[in-house]
Amino acid sequence: MTINYIKHEQEFYGVIKLRSGETVLGTMIASEDDLQPGLTKIFVTDPASPQSHPVEKDGNQGLAIGLIKWMMFSDEDFYMISEEDICTVAPMSMESILMYKLWVRKEKGGNKTDIEIPVNPQMGYVGKVSDARRKLEDFWNRTQT
Repeated sequence: MTINYIKHEQEFYGVIKLRSGETVLGTMIASEDDLQPGLTKIFVTDPASPQSHPVEKDGNQGLAIGLIKWMMFSDEDFYMISEEDICTVAPMSMESILMYKLWVRKEKGGNKTDIEIPVNPQMGYVGKVSDARRKLEDFWNRTQT
């Protein structure tokens, strides 16, 4: 199996399903393995595992989902997972990214700006309104003379 359906050398928030059955969430970068060309290794920062717990409220059944540290008794924040141990890799949903960032903030004691998802060109971000206004005004002034 070759992991070629994700962008290599580009950081992303991802979910990995391991052959062992474990699910790992984290900030990830996929890279070609130098020792085994053609195979991919994935570097994961601050890995977490989802945990579920059945809950009941007002007679309705539900499922509470939370995150726990992947390697419970380790001080490491950075791990490498070999392609041979992976069933599949996928990007996290926006809701999962927010939950993950809140978890990392709680684990590391970060501030509120750590959980904000930055706007990027893939989301349709082109620029600030003030920049667009300035460009339009400059264009208008050039065409009037």
